[in-house]
Amino acid sequence: MKYSIIIPIYNVEPYLEKCLNSVKNQTYKNFEAILVCDKSNDNSNKIANKYINIDERFIKIYEENTGLARAKNLGIKKASGDYLIFLDGDDYIEQDLLETLEKESKEKCDLIRFQAREILPDGSFKE
Repeated sequence: MKYSIIIPIYNVEPYLEKCLNSVKNQTYKNFEAILVCDKSNDNSNKIANKYINIDERFIKIYEENTGLARAKNLGIKKASGDYLIFLDGDDYIEQDLLETLEKESKEKCDLIRFQAREILPDGSFKE
């Protein structure tokens, strides 16, 4: 299976490297990361370009003033994977997320849902 990870990016500079590293370092390698960059006022676009240049699985769409819903829809149109995963630029995923999804989804299904954890400023988790 191939996964398309769609990441809308707008002014998320403090979090974006961690987000993109969590995608780049997946143990399961058959994915594409579609970065939908809006016109950020920070260095988010520069950070996105860095990943585009070092990993061919990262694809960039640049669209000015799209808003979150339109950014996701643009990512969907560009996606070539069997499954879509939406990830915000201030989030990150566990290193083995895609591998776990691949192992657990023995049958083709329409939707896979899993829990998220909120990490608080002190490093603790909110379930």
